[in-house]
Amino acid sequence: MSLQERVGELLPLLNAAFPAHLVDVLDKFLAETVGAASVELLLADYDLGELRSLSSRSGDPLVAGERARIDASDAGHAYLTQVTVTVPEAGSLHVYLPISVRDERLGVLGVVLPQPLVAETVTGLATAAGILGYVVLAAGRFTDLFEQARRARPLSLEAEVQWGLQPVRAFSCPEFSLAGQLVPAYDVGGDSYDWVVNRGLASVYATDAMGHGLHASMLGALAVTAIRNARRAGRTLTDRFAAADDAIRRQFGSMATNTVPFVTAVALEVDITTGDAVALSAGHPWPYRLRSGRIEKVELTPQFPLGVAPGTIYAAEELDLSPGDRLVLLSDGVLEASKGGEHFGEARLEAGLLATKAEAPHEAVRHLVHALLDYQQSELRDDATILLFDWHGTVDQVGDPAGEADGAT
Repeated sequence: MSLQERVGELLPLLNAAFPAHLVDVLDKFLAETVGAASVELLLADYDLGELRSLSSRSGDPLVAGERARIDASDAGHAYLTQVTVTVPEAGSLHVYLPISVRDERLGVLGVVLPQPLVAETVTGLATAAGILGYVVLAAGRFTDLFEQARRARPLSLEAEVQWGLQPVRAFSCPEFSLAGQLVPAYDVGGDSYDWVVNRGLASVYATDAMGHGLHASMLGALAVTAIRNARRAGRTLTDRFAAADDAIRRQFGSMATNTVPFVTAVALEVDITTGDAVALSAGHPWPYRLRSGRIEKVELTPQFPLGVAPGTIYAAEELDLSPGDRLVLLSDGVLEASKGGEHFGEARLEAGLLATKAEAPHEAVRHLVHALLDYQQSELRDDATILLFDWHGTVDQVGDPAGEADGAT
């Protein structure tokens, strides 16, 4: 039987395996079905700069081995392009297949095979990579092993809090696609983003907690969790902001400090059945909209940050949204990143957005983040968040309706 005929056996095998043995189970399965000489799982690190190899048959398969630069390797090319890459070498073929769940790019499956490679085998390997993606994503709920493997260095405590809140970094459906990133990835403090798509409604948020360090991280975590809690209770967008505002003041308002703890936030909510959209900004930088090659600010009515003014009644306002629009949510850390006293600023941001307008959100975000880091050439002095939301159109315009998904894990 061919790999494609037997691939249905793979999920039960992986599901029954101990997490540390997933790569070895896949190695054995592919050795039996296609004569694979070796298998490796390469996971993208937090900075989206390198792929960290977890090779099979190594005694402990989840100790990271060799690293491959995403911008300068065959495996990285598969990751960037999301297509299978084959490389002949000494009578064998190195095959690299992207591992993604929706648009969440987890890494690459590397397989060494005897030549020649037939199309049916490629199809079977792509199916196996897809199955592995869902298993690895689910495994994060009950083991630390994959998390440890993808970290190029330890996270700070503040970053651990923030990344523990974060949704998957990318998602796509017929109506829209999105991607986000926090930087500096290994030492982020008070910045966050969140998203969810329920029945007919997509909600996207970005938040920025006052200050730095663990205090900012805890403050931001409370804001995000309060918004989620209210959302899951069926409350409106404005009521979610009111709930977070109240939670911040109750928990942090009595602290003996010289400043009032606060969190800035911005939200976008789209009815994916009609294309109607609303937005709300609580002291946060305004979003940008990229439309037909032109960039403009979406100037929203200024409202108090969360936690500042008791009794604030937040109001959402209509947002002009057309198929093909790209909306950009960001924190002030993006514009204020500096080198030699000069900020990264709007001009560089807009140039980066225009340069990546044809890229999918995941790749556009990766380019923007690295442009920001390359500009400062050191750790950022403030957190920075970038989240892109591409609106493709309603089901009547683009095809089948979206299902339900939640970015939170």
